[in-house]
Amino acid sequence: MGWKLSGWKLSGCKLSIAAIVLLVTPAFAQAPSPQTMDAAMLTPLGNAKVGKALDDIKADDARCLEEQKRITEIPAPPFKEKVRAEYFLKRMQELGFKDASIDSEGNVIALRNGTGGGRPKLVLSAHLDTVFPEGVDVTVKEKDGVIVAPGIGDDSRGLAALLSLVKTMNENAIATVGDVLVVGTVGEEELGNLRGVKALFRDHTDIDGFISIDGLGISRAVNQSTGSHRYEMIFKGPGGHSFQI
Repeated sequence: MGWKLSGWKLSGCKLSIAAIVLLVTPAFAQAPSPQTMDAAMLTPLGNAKVGKALDDIKADDARCLEEQKRITEIPAPPFKEKVRAEYFLKRMQELGFKDASIDSEGNVIALRNGTGGGRPKLVLSAHLDTVFPEGVDVTVKEKDGVIVAPGIGDDSRGLAALLSLVKTMNENAIATVGDVLVVGTVGEEELGNLRGVKALFRDHTDIDGFISIDGLGISRAVNQSTGSHRYEMIFKGPGGHSFQI
């Protein structure tokens, strides 16, 4: 049970299920055809242990939602993710990652060893920061039957889903050939400029695949790598209220 993929972006607790299927899908020496990939993705579903894990993820949804609320109410504006990172680290340690740590950039990193001597290595990731600035009220509230709060979906849901996924894999003794690097990253939003992910690839040059759990939609998986371009623009005008020009 290995993998060869890059740039997967999944959404929500329910897509933790998709992550489990990807984790136990056989690797390919070269890019597979869509038909081959479909067959390979379906193969693990016939495994009783995997089937039990998928059922457990569905059953864990209520607890996962409570976790999501707790994470949401820990402010994590850009460049100030430390408190949320410390909470996420604590939760990872409670899930059995005794060597989990926060790296020099602020990412929370935990390694789940496989049986293949370290390769291939797959990252399972969700980002710690939110787009909302410091001082925004992040209290979770219910409005017309809908649970709302700044950042509750992006990416508190992904962090909660990641914890649910790891919990379920551990409880069902889901083993992988490759190592799994479980990461809560910083700097995904705004001027963070993906600094957490950049540092991750700088410090871990042996990464073979990357799955990011992000957003609310559960109907799609983005299978191409994402990135960002930043531009500095300088405007010169005649003075005064030049911003009106």
